[in-house]
Amino acid sequence: MKRVIFCHEEGGILAVFPQDKFDRIGNLTCYSTVGQHSGCSRSYFESLKVCDNPDQYLQLKQELLSIGYELNVINEQKASKGIKRVAL
Repeated sequence: MKRVIFCHEEGGILAVFPQDKFDRIGNLTCYSTVGQHSGCSRSYFESLKVCDNPDQYLQLKQELLSIGYELNVINEQKASKGIKRVAL
């Protein structure tokens, strides 16, 4: 199962896979409906607000499930406070 944190970003919701490295310089793998898979820096990830309501990220979660992901959604397990430190 992939650990994922859904976050708000300008223009939509971003799924960040905090334990999956995108490249050799340490960027994290992320996914959005528009750009699909890409990388984001830790500092960008840390600047984002974590989604606190499953309805906010339901559509993106369903998209990820439809392409074969098995998800361990961190948003649903921890309070938003400190969620990023727990995931990394």
